[in-house]
Amino acid sequence: MDALVRVGILKKRVDGRRSYIKANEESPIFTELRGLVEKTSGIVPMLRASVKRVKGLKIAFIYGSLARSEEAAESDVDVMVLGNVSTMELSPKLRAVEVAVGRQINPTVFSLDEFAKKVSAKNHFLRTVLRNKKIMLVGTEDELESIARRAEDSHAQVEQAGTR
Repeated sequence: MDALVRVGILKKRVDGRRSYIKANEESPIFTELRGLVEKTSGIVPMLRASVKRVKGLKIAFIYGSLARSEEAAESDVDVMVLGNVSTMELSPKLRAVEVAVGRQINPTVFSLDEFAKKVSAKNHFLRTVLRNKKIMLVGTEDELESIARRAEDSHAQVEQAGTR
């Protein structure tokens, strides 16, 4: 620990006989260190484990301030879920993570058809979410982009057919 404090990766504060250590947010490797901790012992693996066995789920990811690494300790966690998912099955799993981490989790759930319709209609909210950083919980960004691209392509084909 002392070596990490000396090189500026950690900060140390002494109060009497107690020492308090925390990550140095000004360290050039803070972002990578934070990402490593989140992936191994933080909310991300907890959410991933809680949603991966939900029936009908195709894609799930975190978006918003947590994905952009701009969250505060009290920030809520925005999760998007795509698939034929029962909120009756999903809600208790997310609630368990909320209780464990002490942060509100806000799920946004779309069936694949509903998601495709909104993407093809150029829904501002979804376009913004898709454009920004995400932390994938289930599925990959390539799979998500493929679903969005197919929706946009099918919409473009319908528009072309209508102009003929």
